[in-house]
Amino acid sequence: MIGGLLAKQTVRRGFAALNLGDVDGVMALFADDAVLEFPGGSALAGRYEGAQAIRHFFVERRARVDRLHYTLTHVAVTETLTLGTSNTVLVEWVLAETMADGQAHHVSGVTSLHLHGGKVVRAREYVYEPDVLERAWGPHAAAA
Repeated sequence: MIGGLLAKQTVRRGFAALNLGDVDGVMALFADDAVLEFPGGSALAGRYEGAQAIRHFFVERRARVDRLHYTLTHVAVTETLTLGTSNTVLVEWVLAETMADGQAHHVSGVTSLHLHGGKVVRAREYVYEPDVLERAWGPHAAAA
């Protein structure tokens, strides 16, 4: 049970760091060999392997965003009774994002986070409005 609570707490801390623009705080939660998968056809889309690539993803994102705020609507763990530090956490969220050029948009989605040893080893985003992100961020370089 304590493991499930700790996993939820870890993930909430990560989203709070995102809201503050604290890339170091976000990266403290990722394992060195973690993988981040971001869907769609926007410039954000791709598979980011390793902490350095994931850091680059967050740094580049913050450079183009004036303000962002995640509101977490549900946070659930798959192993509610575990005592350990490995778990899968599913987070349903709504994101309000304002780009550096002043363009604002809202998207919603779910993030699946697999934790091992208290660190995120795999994160996968599921975005409900990928077309909104493509308009805001532009197309992925491979599609352009």
